[in-house]
Formats: sequence, structure tokens, C-alpha cells
Amino acid sequence: MEKRGAKIKIDEYKGPLGTIKGFELTTGKVSYGDETEWEPLGPTASPHIPTLRSWFFKMMERYKPFYMPIYMHN
Repeated sequence: MEKRGAKIKIDEYKGPLGTIKGFELTTGKVSYGDETEWEPLGPTASPHIPTLRSWFFKMMERYKPFYMPIYMHN
């Protein structure tokens, strides 16, 4: 599978993560390869609505939540 290139340009940005001036990112064609090359989805693939609750609890049991404060400066 192949996708057309993309271009992102940010003249100026000021926000909680910092300041960016004159940023430009350009990509050419991106090739993903054949979809059959991917590994099969594991037991915790993205859930559908009926299985979301059990999937969420399985993830919380496997990976304990980590809470980190967000530092905002002026």
C-alpha cells in the first residue's frame, strides 16, 4: 500500500508545550507494504463496544495506571 506525500507547515505556535517558529515537514511517498505481512492481532486488540468494559479491566490489571502531574508554566 502506498500513500501520497504530505506537508506540514507551522509559521508560529505558542502553547503549553513551548514555542515553534518556522517549522516545515515534508514527506515523499510512504509505502506500507502488503497488509498480509502484519502479525495477527493479539488477545487485546482494539475492542468493540460490547467488549470494551472487559478489555479496559484487562488492561488496567496488566498495566497499572500511572498518574503524573502536568506542569504548566507562563
